[in-house]
Amino acid sequence: RTMAALTRVFARLKTSPPLSLNFTIASTKGIRTNIRNLFARSSANIRQESSRGMSTTSNSTSAAMNIKSPEQILEYWFGSSREEWDRKSEAPNDAMDDLHVALWWGKRPGGRLPLDAAVVEGMDKEIATLFSETIHAGEEGFLTQGDTPWTEAKEPEGALALLILNGYMHKRIFRNHRQKVLENDEIAVKLASTIVAIGADTDKEYDYTVYERKFIYLALANSGDKEEADLGLAKLKELLEEIGIEGITNSVACLKTHIKNLELAWGRFGTNPYRKALKEEACTAEENEFINENPWL
Repeated sequence: RTMAALTRVFARLKTSPPLSLNFTIASTKGIRTNIRNLFARSSANIRQESSRGMSTTSNSTSAAMNIKSPEQILEYWFGSSREEWDRKSEAPNDAMDDLHVALWWGKRPGGRLPLDAAVVEGMDKEIATLFSETIHAGEEGFLTQGDTPWTEAKEPEGALALLILNGYMHKRIFRNHRQKVLENDEIAVKLASTIVAIGADTDKEYDYTVYERKFIYLALANSGDKEEADLGLAKLKELLEEIGIEGITNSVACLKTHIKNLELAWGRFGTNPYRKALKEEACTAEENEFINENPWL
């Protein structure tokens, strides 16, 4: 059932028309500048070119590359468009919850047992096929040139899509390139910090739903910085209060377990051992045992 749901999502995305980046949308608040500046520092591969030169390159590149729109990225990640499921406190149906458990947490339906390695590898390959060119375009600075849905405050989907692209999809493509994962994770954390700092996460004008805000806060909670992690964990707990008992699904249960594990790790070790392992810093035997008993996807 989970793979069937994934197949439907992939089919929709693969038949969607390519994105044109030539948008002109009126500006409102200042998140556009913050996001553009973050992407300007996204990785060592970013080109340091003038706006005029980048503008010309961006147009030609977007036509040549298979760049997805923010809406396509979010539709894939949440398993449907907002029209099909509003991503608010109402729980998704069982089939969609199975999809979330698999895609977000690497678990089989029910959320208890891990997916087979072959299934995880298959999902990683699909993400790479669908979104690697969009990630590359972001690293080269093409997504944030000019007024586009990726940078406009009136298009908060762009900010959320950038965060998911860098903080979640990227690591599925580059599992064996830890430095790249860390660099793009840092973009996601800074994006999340910016969104929370200006109050966009709860501002009705931005209209982020509870299930969308989950990934903003989770980026902070997963950080190796104690202050960022504490903020993310506190925000996630508030979110669970909003979801309420009626909204508890298997994917939400996985989130609750993840929060518990992070709090246990910080309380026991005074650090995030998952981040230490990702940075290839020496972990204690107890930290390694904790990671093995409570693995991340």
